Amino acid sequence: RVAVLILDFQNEFAKPGGKLHESVAETMKVNGVMEKVPKFVKAARTSGALMIYSPVIMRTGARFEDAEYDPDAYSQMHGLFTAETWNSKIIDEIQPIKSDLVL
Repeated sequence: RVAVLILDFQNEFAKPGGKLHESVAETMKVNGVMEKVPKFVKAARTSGALMIYSPVIMRTGARFEDAEYDPDAYSQMHGLFTAETWNSKIIDEIQPIKSDLVL
């Protein structure tokens, strides 16, 4: 069986209003990500692939730990991917369904 791993397709990155959207907006636009990925997910599901979502979820007040490799300074940002907020939710266009796995 084929599996598809979906990483970081959350409002924080993928949607205007997300704290990290501006850092990826141009790349997403140029590559047609918001048009291509939903079509890919639909085709993968139709073919019987197992969809595995791996969202980033942070507790309220938690931050990414300062690490040696942090080119985008995420460790200095507050409120990223906070649990139970719009920012941490998987985008509407590729919402998990009952047969999908969400880690």
